[in-house]
Amino acid sequence: MAKFVASVLACRWFDRAAIVTDEDAEDSKSPNLWRIATVHRIEELKCIVRMLPIWSAGILLVTASSHLHSFVIQQARSMDRHLSHSFEIPPASLSIFSILTTLAGLVLYERLFVPFARRLEVSMGNYIGTLVVSLVHKYTGRKNNWLPDRNLNRGKLDYYYWLITGIQAINLVYYVICAWFYTYKPLEEVKEEDVPAEDEIQHKQFNYAEGKGDVERIMLKEKEM
Repeated sequence: MAKFVASVLACRWFDRAAIVTDEDAEDSKSPNLWRIATVHRIEELKCIVRMLPIWSAGILLVTASSHLHSFVIQQARSMDRHLSHSFEIPPASLSIFSILTTLAGLVLYERLFVPFARRLEVSMGNYIGTLVVSLVHKYTGRKNNWLPDRNLNRGKLDYYYWLITGIQAINLVYYVICAWFYTYKPLEEVKEEDVPAEDEIQHKQFNYAEGKGDVERIMLKEKEM
C-alpha cells in the first residue's frame, strides 16, 4: 500500500510535467528529472504554491514592528518618564513591553514558521517598513512631516501609527481570505490491485543520489478527449 498526496484540480498546468512522451518511453536510461516528474512531486509543489499567499501575509506583520526600536525610544525622549522626583525610566527601557509580548508568543511562533521562512519574512517586512517611512517623508512634506528628524512634538507620530494600523487591518482581511480558501490535503492510500490494468499506462522507476534511493512510479490515467 502506497501513500500519495491527494490530487486537486487547482494549478492543473503543473500536471503536464508528469506526461510521458514517446521519447521518454523509448529511453532505457533513468528519466531526466528536469523533463518529467512524478505525480506525487507535482502535488507537493501545488501544496507549496497554495501556501504562498498565507506566508506573504506575515511580511506586513513584520512591517509594523520594524521601526519599533527607533520610534519608541525617540518618543520616550519626549515623554515625562519620572515615576518620582528621584527615579526616571530610561528611554530605551520602554521597548521591554514589546519584548515581553514577543517572548509570550515565541513558542507558537516557532511552531508555525520554519527558520528559512521566518528570516525571509523579517527581511522583506523590514524593507517594506523602510519603504513606508520613505513614502511618509515624501508625501507629508517638510513643514507638516509626520516623522520629523529631531523633535517628535512637531510631527504627527499618531498619524503614522494609524497608518500602520490600517495596513495591518487590510493585511488581516487578506490573511483571512487566504486561510478561508486554503484546504488541507490528506494522504491518499492506494493499493496496486485496486488500479485497473487498462488505466495504468506506464510505470517509471526513479533512482536518486546516483542510482540509490527510493523507487517511485508514475501512473498516468487515460483522459477522455
